[in-house]
Amino acid sequence: MRIGQRIRQLRKERCYCQAQLETASDLPDGYVSKLEEGQTVASWGELERVASAMDVPMYRLFWTDNGPIPTPHLTPRPSLEELACEGQMTAPEKPLLLSLRDVARSITAAKRGPLVRLIMRLVIYLLNS
Repeated sequence: MRIGQRIRQLRKERCYCQAQLETASDLPDGYVSKLEEGQTVASWGELERVASAMDVPMYRLFWTDNGPIPTPHLTPRPSLEELACEGQMTAPEKPLLLSLRDVARSITAAKRGPLVRLIMRLVIYLLNS
């Protein structure tokens, strides 16, 4: 499932037509159709507006009840254990990474959205400082 398909699924669950979603999220006419068909790529801000218009947390665009939406055509990422064993990590970083993995596993679905927003803000802050 791609992001456009996920948006269509959430839109239909909420009984919105494409025009209603465009109006509610202040997007141009025909944009939602192009997004759902994979003919355009939405910016982060546009995705935030779509999520807000459907009254869903942002992470729900990327995460279903069955787990994350698969991302086709990407190189498979290594597991955290494999990443910790790579030579690029220092000795103190390895156990910290694995501890963070354990903490992430304990986070409930309700807290994932706020956590993702916090991490995004932190990354933006660090990039701008």
